[in-house]
Amino acid sequence: MCTYALKRNFCCYLKWSAIMVSLLPGICSHSRAQGCSDAGVCTSSMLRGDDVRKEEGLRNAFSVGISYGKADFDIGATAAFLEFSRLLGNRWQINLRLTAARLANESYEASGPGDLYTTLRYAIHENLSVNAGVKWPLSNGNLKDDEIALPFDYQPSLGTIDVLLGAQLHLGRILLGLAWQQSLGETDNDAPPPIVLPNPGTNLFSYRRKGDLALRAMYLLPLEPRWKLGGGVLPILHLGDDTYRDRTTDQLRVVPGSGSWTLNANALVEYLPGARHLLRLQAGVPLRVRPVRPDGLTRSFAAEFSYQFHF
Repeated sequence: MCTYALKRNFCCYLKWSAIMVSLLPGICSHSRAQGCSDAGVCTSSMLRGDDVRKEEGLRNAFSVGISYGKADFDIGATAAFLEFSRLLGNRWQINLRLTAARLANESYEASGPGDLYTTLRYAIHENLSVNAGVKWPLSNGNLKDDEIALPFDYQPSLGTIDVLLGAQLHLGRILLGLAWQQSLGETDNDAPPPIVLPNPGTNLFSYRRKGDLALRAMYLLPLEPRWKLGGGVLPILHLGDDTYRDRTTDQLRVVPGSGSWTLNANALVEYLPGARHLLRLQAGVPLRVRPVRPDGLTRSFAAEFSYQFHF
């Protein structure tokens, strides 16, 4: 009955939206997975396909958002972002995204700036666009608490410059996004045992992370002019095993099992209070996990709320 009433009943919109998002944590409430790649490519506009509303004569957009996720060791990961987008002509769009994070449990707490993303988009067709961008770290991936170096679980950034490439395709109500992210450097993380992750090679020095290939496939359902729901999957392929340098022997070592893939389920609810405004709630949980994740990008559940203003 609710399916039929969706076209007419505003209360049913809200109920259907709430159920869709609230069910996600229960799918894999006890699993652990890479919630995304290096805090970047799958939460950026590269895979979302966001556009400034040029058809309404608006050429700029400003977004602010906050997210929360659960990591290993009962760590709560709270992150925030600011994003600015501007149209350059009819086909080009530039995006600037600034992030910060707080990661804490009863033992340790670390907070600080994360990364700055600069992205350039080119619209090949009204339904097809490509992107290129760079992630600039705003912290070094080796923050300390009372002079104790903290492992990657507590770091707001991995401290590397990354290159990002992507594309988006709209096929009616289906959005497809493909993105690649590759680190150009390495991170020195001095966290000593016993507070490091219990995976092979997690006392990491000269840590070099392999790249990620991410695909977002989402079905978008407009319920009325102001509401939109979406659901889909986000597989992420980690392109090889990560490496680090053994500080005792000075030998380069591989982290076995870190090169694998993750599958996430995603849900989206959007509401347009007016022509210039957009409220968005999105959430995701893992369905399949990478067995070894030395980078600390582990989330059993993640949700984000954001507000966007067009002008």
